[in-house]
Amino acid sequence: MDVKARETSFSKGYEFEFQYREHRILARASAKSGVETVLVDGEEVSRRLNWRRRSVHSFSLDGQKLDVEFHLANMLTGELHCTLIVDDTHDATQKQRLQASQRFSKKRLLVHFVCGAVFGFVGMQLVLKWWGI
Repeated sequence: MDVKARETSFSKGYEFEFQYREHRILARASAKSGVETVLVDGEEVSRRLNWRRRSVHSFSLDGQKLDVEFHLANMLTGELHCTLIVDDTHDATQKQRLQASQRFSKKRLLVHFVCGAVFGFVGMQLVLKWWGI
């Protein structure tokens, strides 16, 4: 079952819920720390610190190989896709993104870049002057 991207907050993080047979699979990802956790019926089956755009958590359930894949589709909007894969076959994908007020727009990116360049330049001028260079 594919759904449109729901919105979440930076502090709350991402949470995806899948139903597989009679089992409830809960996949969580922290927007702050990068810790990803997969729980089956409330029991943790996988936990990992990840700062990459894609990661896969593999485990077995009822004799089936299951994978939960996290994919950061868009870094500016914070859109994260979570896919449940059963025996190498796509089962379901859910999507979440950060609320509009918490997204990192291109304008904000430009402002941060310019501020970083200005403060870096001024800082280096002061350091070079202090060292007498």
